[in-house]
Amino acid sequence: MDYDKDTFAPHELITREEMAAMIL
Repeated sequence: MDYDKDTFAPHELITREEMAAMIL
């Protein structure tokens, strides 16, 4: 999964919930 390294924003295909699940 590629993230915007400057803003650490997930791509449109990834929801914030999914990003949080990966971090946790």
